[in-house]
Amino acid sequence: MKITGTGHRPKYMPCGYDEYHPWAIKIKKNLQQELEEIQPALVITGMAIGWDTWLAETAINLHIPIHCYIPFLGQGNNWPNIARQRYGSILNRAAEVIYIQEECTIDCFFKRDEAMIDNCDMVFALLNPEACSGGTYYTVNYALKHNKVAKNFWL
Repeated sequence: MKITGTGHRPKYMPCGYDEYHPWAIKIKKNLQQELEEIQPALVITGMAIGWDTWLAETAINLHIPIHCYIPFLGQGNNWPNIARQRYGSILNRAAEVIYIQEECTIDCFFKRDEAMIDNCDMVFALLNPEACSGGTYYTVNYALKHNKVAKNFWL
């Protein structure tokens, strides 16, 4: 089983950037329990700040190989230092790093998300049930249209 993830950035989460917020702690605990139960052969991450990072780090901690699907060369270069450090640490421990394209374009994130869905069996989403637009919404719907199982971790 290959699992990929899609989720909102921290500014759209109830916890914001506070990973020690009770909401974030509960989400991460649920994520770890699901990965332990399913024991996937691979986790595919899109390497964005927030859910993608949580998924990647949890998989690494559970010794599950990860593939990093990066939308363009240089993603993360303008992020805060701590986020760049986490990003680099994840990349260094990845079994494979796939760059979708060289430059950032209007559709590079959608191309990345579609590639992740096309190469997975199941999607772990962190999608606000009230959302009706945006990248996470698009990716979950793309997954469902392609007969992928999607589990939403939103509380």
